[in-house]
Amino acid sequence: MLLTPLVHFFCARAGHIAELGETHTLPLKSVYNAQRGWHVQLPWKGPVTDLPPVFEQVVVKGRKKIASMSTKDLRRMNSRIQENLADIYMLTDGVISQALADARGNLGCLYKLSDAVAMLDMLRSFAELTIGGDDMFCRPTFGTSLTLKQAKHPILFQHARASTVGNDTYVCDQDEHHPGTRSRSWRAACAARPTPC
Repeated sequence: MLLTPLVHFFCARAGHIAELGETHTLPLKSVYNAQRGWHVQLPWKGPVTDLPPVFEQVVVKGRKKIASMSTKDLRRMNSRIQENLADIYMLTDGVISQALADARGNLGCLYKLSDAVAMLDMLRSFAELTIGGDDMFCRPTFGTSLTLKQAKHPILFQHARASTVGNDTYVCDQDEHHPGTRSRSWRAACAARPTPC
């Protein structure tokens, strides 16, 4: 519906160029560039004045002597095509703006959908890791102390499977544990000197 006038002008342009070629028995080729719009070209070695008078704005360029030219009808069609393109751009902008406005109204559903897909992906990844049979993960035991038996660091385990050794870790109320939230230099200074018990 929107493109019908534009298609009509493109067909009319092609018909006009074919008619010009048949009328003047010239091998015309239709060409488009942003500066001139649609125009015709043909190889031409003679003087420009030998061309039929219907051709205007004749320019001969290059070593191959290609003549680029237009006619009144072609220039009129170019202006109509440009007008139709501007109309199509305006109508398309309105349609896209309306589609975006409709999508904004349902944006909450899209966020929920992306959250559900991310959750499914995470659960699938966990299932894939645990089914893998690598004994990579261990189950912590909670009670009077936290116990981890044969625990392995997941990143180190992924990069160096053969050289990773599991460690047993026991954490109870009497142990002093400091989470590493301070700067690296502070941790290095604390690791260098033992703390009194």
